[in-house]
Amino acid sequence: MEVTLPRWRSQLLRLRPVFHWNYSGVFIPMFFGTGVAMALANKFAMAYASFLLFGFCGLGYWLTSPWLEGKRKLLFGRKVSRNAERYAIETRKYYAWEWGVSFGIIVIASGFMSWTQQLHAQQVQDEAFAGLMLTVNGNNPLKSSFTITNASAHDLGTHSMVATPNMLVGNRGTAATAAQNAGDRLGLHFDCGGFRESLSGGGNAQTYDCLHNIIMDLGIDCVDVTLNFTYRLKEQRDIERRKDFRLVSGSKDNFLWHLQPVENPENYCSLYLTPEALEQMKHGNVVNQPW
Repeated sequence: MEVTLPRWRSQLLRLRPVFHWNYSGVFIPMFFGTGVAMALANKFAMAYASFLLFGFCGLGYWLTSPWLEGKRKLLFGRKVSRNAERYAIETRKYYAWEWGVSFGIIVIASGFMSWTQQLHAQQVQDEAFAGLMLTVNGNNPLKSSFTITNASAHDLGTHSMVATPNMLVGNRGTAATAAQNAGDRLGLHFDCGGFRESLSGGGNAQTYDCLHNIIMDLGIDCVDVTLNFTYRLKEQRDIERRKDFRLVSGSKDNFLWHLQPVENPENYCSLYLTPEALEQMKHGNVVNQPW
């Protein structure tokens, strides 16, 4: 039985000196280590290239390796090549080794490239999240507007904002309501009007009106509100994220707005309640809800 090499195999074997272990033994671990280091250092283009070279060198070394060459030479032996049944068995074994290990090398290289892609995607998310800034326009809480500025380099797709009051106090401390900000637009909240389709990066901004529909006959005393800004990036439309901003404004300091920690359990507006209203609020009651 005549045994011939495929053309691609003959061409590859000519490159055997290039993939010799004297070189591959240095370059394979070097490319792998460089890929990991570059990925962790957020140098993603270099990480992709390093893992690609790692896979290329690993695959080239394996396909031209002496061990695999020894397995291939068995197919040319007289005892094998002249026995059709044994030749078929040894051929299957050879291809199992050749393509099985090759597939494993490709899977490893692809896996680390996928890991790099995940790190890259997370960096994009973190940069976009950090680049979202909030400013308040006006010092009348019920007439103020809120501006979101996208200072990152990443464009937002669909986005929206709602205002979740932690506590509102008005009518000289006699009217109040409180709602726990569960984070999923549960309970009392107010939709903020504004364009919702896109918000480009590089410092573009969008202004929202959130508390204009609240009416207090005798005026507002204190506002403790969390603004929930929900968005998707144009380059990662399948991921929805939210950034929260907690703001407090009260009449005791001329309604200056103060940014507060979202997780802080302190009730900033309780000092504005009358003793009677405060007692009712402690029992979970809504006091003269005006809206």
